[in-house]
Amino acid sequence: QAILDSVAEAPRYAETSVTTLTEQVAAREGVPPACVMIGTGSGELLRVAALLAATTRPGSELVAAKPTYEELPEFAGRMGLAVQWVASDAAHRHDLVAMRAAVGDRTSLVYVCNPNNPTGTVVGRDALEKFVRSVPATVTVLVDEAYIDFVDATDAGTVAGLTQQVPNLVVLRTFSKLHGL
Repeated sequence: QAILDSVAEAPRYAETSVTTLTEQVAAREGVPPACVMIGTGSGELLRVAALLAATTRPGSELVAAKPTYEELPEFAGRMGLAVQWVASDAAHRHDLVAMRAAVGDRTSLVYVCNPNNPTGTVVGRDALEKFVRSVPATVTVLVDEAYIDFVDATDAGTVAGLTQQVPNLVVLRTFSKLHGL
């Protein structure tokens, strides 16, 4: 019935709805609305990040853990970014020390999927914050928190609040996992 009731509005741009949703997400995360970008899914936003990195710094590279969710690394490769894979640690977590060591002059983007998909492992919030703060300001750090709402590890947590202090940090969240959209 909800679909039938919305037929008259469905072909319209969702400007007002997106603005309202943006303001609600910003309030929930404690960030200004200007720091929130709504997309049709995290895949779209991952591709935007790769596209920006590839067009603003041609010939640059992406640093990512192996294994991880591969939509960003695969698309980045198609956009001409070199992908520098860093092996996970013995516990199948992102090896943040090795990832930091892999960041070089050509690096434009670092991808941290936390909790990691497909391993399900999580890097603690304090360790992740230390890592994010250690990456040069010229390198974007993208933290994909698609599964953060399912974590019960006491040392885990979102780094979304750091975006106000660390301008090269981008944090992705999605409604699709938690709310089944």
